[in-house]
Amino acid sequence: MSDRITVVGLTDNPDPELTEDARLAVSQHRVFAGGERHRGIVASILPHDSDWITIKPPIGKVLVAFKEEPGPILAFTSGDPLFYGFGATLQKAFPDAVYTYYPSFHSLQLLAHRCRMPYQSMRYASLTGRGWQELDCALIEGAQLIGVLTDRRKTPAVVAKRMLDFGFSEYTMIVGEALGGAEERVCEYGLEDAVRLSFHELNCIILSAFQPHVKLFGIPDSTFEGLRGRPNMITKMPVRLATLSRLGLVNARNFWDIGFCTGSVSVEENMGEKITALGIGREHLSIHSPEDIPAALRKLGELTDNSEQADSLALTIEDGLENFRNVIDDTTLPPKVYLEIWDDPLWTGGKNSYVSSLIAYAGGQNIGDAAEKEYFEVSPEWVIRQNPDIIACMYM
Repeated sequence: MSDRITVVGLTDNPDPELTEDARLAVSQHRVFAGGERHRGIVASILPHDSDWITIKPPIGKVLVAFKEEPGPILAFTSGDPLFYGFGATLQKAFPDAVYTYYPSFHSLQLLAHRCRMPYQSMRYASLTGRGWQELDCALIEGAQLIGVLTDRRKTPAVVAKRMLDFGFSEYTMIVGEALGGAEERVCEYGLEDAVRLSFHELNCIILSAFQPHVKLFGIPDSTFEGLRGRPNMITKMPVRLATLSRLGLVNARNFWDIGFCTGSVSVEENMGEKITALGIGREHLSIHSPEDIPAALRKLGELTDNSEQADSLALTIEDGLENFRNVIDDTTLPPKVYLEIWDDPLWTGGKNSYVSSLIAYAGGQNIGDAAEKEYFEVSPEWVIRQNPDIIACMYM
């Protein structure tokens, strides 16, 4: 392969604005690379006997063509080759090659210049073939000025809709289209307007905050629909927030939502759809009886690449549950058990509750099995009528 690669940055100006050194480099090469758009821009200055490697997906094939070329290669890219550009891709693929760069202004610099906007404090986020993480982080951290590189799917309209969906409405959107080309246009929009518009496929965005983003952490406890008669049976907001902060979701790949009771922690994260939208895998595991535990363990093992250890633990639990079933004496009437979960008002577990399964494994009969429910409120008179042999309390 070639041990020398030259990379020249272009704007969309049909008359290439190259330095004398860059033009000299073009005249000294015979093998060139770039997108079809780049080829159209530089066709008039290429040597007549030159060859062209088209840069397009899949990039793997492009890199193979580079590797098979014995002579020096000059690649054309958009703007600055080292700003989310092909130059970084080449350096990663061919770290031992000697590189020469002739950058041009990248599109966000051009857009800032068109707006006469100082941009030394601008945060950058590329959505070109990438996820939303960079933009999400800049928005969450309250960046005042954010430059965004888009692609054909993550258009300005899609970006605006996502920002509104997540409550970041305090920005205006400046869209630069075909910058440097004959169809150049620069306009500023409110997010609500940008959602409804279509744009030239060559575009970039500057988001400018007109007021600070106010983020109030935590959902008030009163917002949750609690258990009837027990509205305070909920993980309180400070505990929810402390729990979520410890999860480190910013750097997470998977979020396991193990729901019980009101599910306030998972609701606090407002997560389901939003966790998925942030690119974090989400699994919800519900445990209704001890029999559900082995399957849940195996699922966790699969998600964490610890299937062997999870299966071993699941088998141990399955064997233990089987032993419990075998030692239960079916010849005698099991004692009737009243499990009091709370005392004001009285609450117990019904036939569909986890605690009912535990009582059965312990050899008892849950008096709450009379109700096809998980948990429900009872009266002292109801408990007396059931005449339990054992009363157990789950609170202190």
